[in-house]
Amino acid sequence: MAISELSRILVEQHGGEVPQNFEALEALPGVGHKTAATNKKYQAGTFLAREGQTADQFFLVRSGSIAIEVHHQTQGPKILQTVNSGEVLGWSWIVPPYIWSFDARAQSDSHTL
Repeated sequence: MAISELSRILVEQHGGEVPQNFEALEALPGVGHKTAATNKKYQAGTFLAREGQTADQFFLVRSGSIAIEVHHQTQGPKILQTVNSGEVLGWSWIVPPYIWSFDARAQSDSHTL
């Protein structure tokens, strides 16, 4: 429920963008004080998630862009989607078997919660 409520509030109250101030972040459903305080930075090329690993979190992208990739045997990584500032990455942690079904790699320097 927190994810659907979070999505609704982001759209209705924040124009579809992740708030940039701490108080607004902290007030979001499922975020709270601890999560709002865990603002992380990923340099371009850094993996946030790897296919086959345990999915135990999601990411609110505050800035930058994250590529959702799958690996092709002969052609290497293929980008399926790009998640940008203001969007949510990572539904695998709420759907059994709670395993990432893709790689997520920062395409540019990115900040997430």
